[in-house]
Amino acid sequence: MKELLHLMLRNYREIIGTHIKISEDFLAKSLGLSATQVISKLKYLAQLEVVHYKERSNKPQITFVVPRLDSKSLHFTQEQYNGRKSRALQKMEAVIRYVKAETGCRNQMLLSYFGESTTARCNSCDLCLKGSAITLSNEFDQARRQVKQIVEKDSISLQHLKKMVVKDNEAVLINVVQWLLDNKEIKIDKQERLCIN
Repeated sequence: MKELLHLMLRNYREIIGTHIKISEDFLAKSLGLSATQVISKLKYLAQLEVVHYKERSNKPQITFVVPRLDSKSLHFTQEQYNGRKSRALQKMEAVIRYVKAETGCRNQMLLSYFGESTTARCNSCDLCLKGSAITLSNEFDQARRQVKQIVEKDSISLQHLKKMVVKDNEAVLINVVQWLLDNKEIKIDKQERLCIN
């Protein structure tokens, strides 16, 4: 015990009268002991009230460097209180609007909340995807009817069909043709042309 106390006093000069961090591993290595033996000796010294020892922990720890003011030291005017309360209510209402929104773009809402502006929708949030699905479904149905009308008249190659149907969205046409083939509403004939099934 004596060697441990001397080692701590030599290596941790600020140890008297204050709490400081120590290295149990360093102390163990210096004394030729295991860390477990040093910890048990420190616990024993704490039981004897020679030292205050708090065992090291892997859990996160926080130390406040400025003492916390007690409630008597805090001074708010009614105006300051009302201002803080109003801002807190505005924040709460913004969160509720964000959560309950059924149209628009969540990314635009967030940017607007933080004072930024953007004109483009993100096209990846749930609201944008929901809006795109409705638009895509209208485009899809329109393209499906158009393709069926053309194919009912005569068989046609995909290249010619593209020229007749696609204005600006070839992906919709490809999806429509694939859907019609999968659902056996059209087929590919021996000449590699699309025709009614």
